Amino acid sequence: MQVQKAASYLGIDLSGVENAPPIQAVVPLPKVDVAQQRLSDEVRNMTLATELGQSFGRQKDEAQLLKLVRQNAQVQFNLEEPAVFVLGGIFFARL
Repeated sequence: MQVQKAASYLGIDLSGVENAPPIQAVVPLPKVDVAQQRLSDEVRNMTLATELGQSFGRQKDEAQLLKLVRQNAQVQFNLEEPAVFVLGGIFFARL
């Protein structure tokens, strides 16, 4: 009743709407295999950790090392703008 009144007020013709197929309001989500997702996450983490260890050894100076730490924190923890602080030779990371 209210829908027809609002449609009439707005000049919308609703004739034939009764025969329209119903619209599915929610799209069903694909089934997620929890074990597969966990395995995928673990393999990703192991790969990143291995690459990180190798990358540390290839850095020539502190600036490159800090950049590497920041980039890896961004990837591993899904951070938008990680920051790394150095205080008296000690690294502090804001993650």
